[in-house]
Amino acid sequence: MTGAYLDFYRGRRVMITGGLGFIGSNIARRLVELNADVLLMDSLIPDSGANFFNIDGIADRVRVNIADVRQESTMNHLVRDRELIFNLAGQVSHVDSMVDPVFDLEVNTRSHLAFLETLRAVESRARV
Repeated sequence: MTGAYLDFYRGRRVMITGGLGFIGSNIARRLVELNADVLLMDSLIPDSGANFFNIDGIADRVRVNIADVRQESTMNHLVRDRELIFNLAGQVSHVDSMVDPVFDLEVNTRSHLAFLETLRAVESRARV
């Protein structure tokens, strides 16, 4: 890795939605190594794979907020002053999407559009 790449994340205020899942927690691990200020946000939807075990060993070096990306007022607060956002929140079960397609649509599409609108209104300089 080049020094510029490593230095880019040092001290950056990063938010990871879906941060307690497999991918989000592994991104968080790397960002912690690079000395970023990491905020993890996750709704802990049952059977989603998100859990605190995924951040074992770095839990004291990240902040965790249990919230749902669909909660607009909460998201307004969480995105404030965040420079970089890894947006990984979502419902990933194909079976569940067939059983409850309205929930799947709500979590995987409408909520992300609302999230982008929140970013535009509250923290338009953030990179997603």
